[in-house]
Amino acid sequence: MDNYKNLKQSVEAVVVGNDFLSLFIAWQLKKNGTKVAYIEHKDNLADFYSYQLEDMPPHKTTVSPARLLTPAKSLNDDLKTWVKEYFNLNLTNEKLTPQTFESGSFKDFHGFGKRNFAASEELSFYNDDEWVFGLDNLADFKQNMKIDLREDHIEKSQITNIEFSNNKVEAVIINEAKRLSCDSLYFCNSPKDLFQLAGDQFSWNRKFKQKIAKTSFWSTIELFFTHNNLSAPAYTPYFLMGTKDDFDPTVGYFNTPTQTPEGQMQKSAWVYLANNEQVEDEEALGQIIKYMKKQIKRAFPEAFEDLLYEKILITPQHQAHIEDLEMDGFLIPKSPNMYLIHPSLVGGLEWPSTLSLCKQFTTSPDLLKAHVEPIA
Repeated sequence: MDNYKNLKQSVEAVVVGNDFLSLFIAWQLKKNGTKVAYIEHKDNLADFYSYQLEDMPPHKTTVSPARLLTPAKSLNDDLKTWVKEYFNLNLTNEKLTPQTFESGSFKDFHGFGKRNFAASEELSFYNDDEWVFGLDNLADFKQNMKIDLREDHIEKSQITNIEFSNNKVEAVIINEAKRLSCDSLYFCNSPKDLFQLAGDQFSWNRKFKQKIAKTSFWSTIELFFTHNNLSAPAYTPYFLMGTKDDFDPTVGYFNTPTQTPEGQMQKSAWVYLANNEQVEDEEALGQIIKYMKKQIKRAFPEAFEDLLYEKILITPQHQAHIEDLEMDGFLIPKSPNMYLIHPSLVGGLEWPSTLSLCKQFTTSPDLLKAHVEPIA
């Protein structure tokens, strides 16, 4: 739904998020008979820094839902089995040796050693020699979910307030103008965003709030390119960094090249983990993006000579691990109808965490039957 003003006055469930997880939660609820509104909550930074170089056909610009490589160690056998059964995806493992670029040549990457990077612990998740392939096929499933939710999907909007009565969510305010009453709220953005929206209107459990407040969240800065007439090794994980530790490493890879009338086209994806202060500072953010491109160009001098497409995606407060957070399933303490479902509750990389939460949600009958009578 492009125009949020056409939205209904009330629904049974509001789902807030902007990723595969939130889309999946909304789709699951609707599939089970719940009257749902999926609000694709967008951050202004993401819109401000996202652009493409020219009008390109979708097949040249589409970003896979599994945007970066996923190490095999991050997906256990039970989760792989569920992915196979639920999405009908055959995931395979492949040996790949991570590389870095030093002194004008590529070398095997064995770790950061004595380098003092702020995000080295989180980035070390990517340091593996075995990787999972097949998650790219979730793109079709994602598209089908969007089609199923097309009448219930409010795009590029923001939740600007949440209304409570005795700690029970009664409504959300969209774009400071539209009031949407609801029986339940499923919040899939950063928990810290929820704190800002609910504020003092909600009587938070003290330990719950302190645990989240003390957790350091990392914001992701992702660069996506479509290169022309470039032939870089496909799917090799790269850890690119300068000689100083004032910037963190850039991690990324190239897809398999494809032949087009314009030449040999090859896509690539790169990520940088930044703290929230850096993301909120436009100058600091610009310097990081410039640094990322510099490291890519240093390793691949021809990468930007004939660039067809560029997208920059900023996701504030995206990655963290909140340890030992006491919740009844996904229900927030002291709330009868507000749920928190975010990858930080599981920790680790985005996709293993996302799939783990999707699995938990599908195997939680109380969540799926919260708004409808069980089917006889």
